[in-house]
Formats: sequence, C-alpha cells, structure tokens
Amino acid sequence: MMSKIRVMHLLKSNRYSGAENVVCQIIESTRNQSNDYEMIYVSPKGPIEGILEDKDINFFGLNNFTQKEIGRAIDLLNPDIIHAHDFSASVRVSKYNRKIISHLHNNPTWFSKLDYRTLIYTFSIHRFKGIIGVSRSIQNEYIFKNKLNKKFLVLPNVVDKTKVLNLANEESYSSDLLFVGRLSREKDPLFFLQIVKKLVESNPNIQAIMVGDGALLNECEEYIVSNSLFNNVKMVGFEQNPYKYMSKTKILIMTSVYEGFGLVAIEAMLLGKPVVCRPVGGLVDILDNETGAFCTTIDEFVFTITQLLANSSDIKLRETKAVERAQRYCDISSFQQTLDTLYKEILGLG
Repeated sequence: MMSKIRVMHLLKSNRYSGAENVVCQIIESTRNQSNDYEMIYVSPKGPIEGILEDKDINFFGLNNFTQKEIGRAIDLLNPDIIHAHDFSASVRVSKYNRKIISHLHNNPTWFSKLDYRTLIYTFSIHRFKGIIGVSRSIQNEYIFKNKLNKKFLVLPNVVDKTKVLNLANEESYSSDLLFVGRLSREKDPLFFLQIVKKLVESNPNIQAIMVGDGALLNECEEYIVSNSLFNNVKMVGFEQNPYKYMSKTKILIMTSVYEGFGLVAIEAMLLGKPVVCRPVGGLVDILDNETGAFCTTIDEFVFTITQLLANSSDIKLRETKAVERAQRYCDISSFQQTLDTLYKEILGLG
C-alpha cells in the first residue's frame, strides 16, 4: 500500500485572513475527498493556532519566519511537496531541493514594476514545479509575465456554499454597508470610512459595519471619533463567521487597492448582496454591472451607493443576479481535483 503524499503548506502570516482561509479550505476539501494525502499547515505561531485546532488541521508552528526555522520544519516534516503561499514563502523555500508549488493569492502594486521583489521572485521561478494564480490578472500584471507562462495555472478560489448559507443564519447586526477584511493598507479601510463620512452628510442615519482586525485598527478608531461617526460605524473586530453580517447588510463595499481574487465578494454575492468596489485584480472578472458596480473616487462610490440605497427594486434585481453569478465559484470537487492532478503530475504519479 502506497504511503500518503505529505504536503507542507507554508505561510508567512500567523493570522487568519484570505489566503489562510483558502489553505484551510484546500486541506479540508482534500481530507473529505481523498485519502491520498497528509497535509500540514506551517506558519509562525500565533492566533491562527486556535482556528486550525477548531478545524482539526495539523499544525507545525515556527518560532519565527526565518530561513533557519523553515529549514527546521522541512527537515522534521520531510514533505513530498512544499506548497508555498504567496511571494515570501515561495522565495524562502526556493533554495531547497524539493518539489515546490508557488501559490500567488494577490498581486500587490509593486507586482507590475521593476522592483527587487519581482527580480528575486523571477530568479526563483526555475525552482518551482508549478505556479498557481487565483486569477488571470496575476499573470497579466506581472512585469516578467513571459517567465510564468509554461508553469502558470489559473485556479480561482471556491466557496463552500453549504457552510456560508448555514453560518449566515446566525444572529447579528443589520447594516446598510459592510466592510469585511484585514485593516491594512492594501484593503484601505480608511477610504471606506471617508465614503461613510461623505454619505452621512446627506443621510445621517446611514449604518455601516466593519469586520476585521489589523495594523490600521487604531487609525480607524481615531478617524471614527474625530469625525463623529460613532453613531454610524460599528467595528466588530475579527470574526470567524462574517457571513452573519453579510446576510443582514444591503451592500458590500470593497475598497482594496489590489485584490488577487476577491473571495469576500463571492461570499457576499452568494448571499444575494451587490458589491461596490474598485476595479482591481480578480474583482474585474468576478463582478459585472448586473451584480455590483466599479468605482474609483469617493464621489463615485457615494453616488453609486446613494442610488442603490434609494432604489430597493434595483438592489433586488442585483441580488438575484449576484446569486446566479456566484454559483460558478462553488464547485469544490473540481477545485480539489485540479490540485490532486497537479500534485500527482509533479510527483510523476499522473
């Protein structure tokens, strides 16, 4: 009997957010659909540990994200495949003589520029057996995209439809607008608050909820206080179940400066919520004018949101279209099968 294929998923972050959610989904779906793998989640120790324990996912904790600690994990775990998530993890493991997959979950602003990070990643590409991108935009926007072609596979993220619909039934606060994401520069939560501030000028009763935690938490709280928005904005912090807030909002707002895919948009659409966002990354492929709207400036966001909130029939129409469009991102079986094929091809088992 053939021993199980050991896959080491390596992540730099010790907190739970978009990429971490996807990795958990990969591990859970593989466990449910195949008995061929042993998957181990490897990252620095931290808040992620409690979530992984709840999900019964094997975890190997690093004391820090250094070459020495990563090497220790590789020596002890001896994985058949290292599935490295995003740039830092991919570059760090490229020095090892292992079968490596580089999985790119986002395309930051420096991605399209001549930058030391793009150079380092490009020099590492020859060590990767495969490169996964969550959207075509990742390949298209990379400055050295011709270097990716032969190894690049577009594998859009998927949503666990049953899980989202079940968790959405939990009690929560209702809102007009919802922000879900890490409070970080790339998600631009302060831009969201600026939108709310402008909306309050004409609609003082507007209600917004922010779900998430991060480096900009204090700045967001200070902005709310200094602009007297405490009656309009509720910050609920990190939530393992953001779906209960999605189900009770009218519109999801995404102010990301860049977005490799946009999983939050799919989850909200599945619950029938229109999405108003910046036209960045994978969101351009996920959304259209029937399921949401693309905006760039604060004034554009304010105008679009005002029009939607004033027209319940328009929101209702977009709700129906959003649910329909989200269905294409719910095929977990196909997602897992694609990964299974890639893993086995890399090991010469295909």
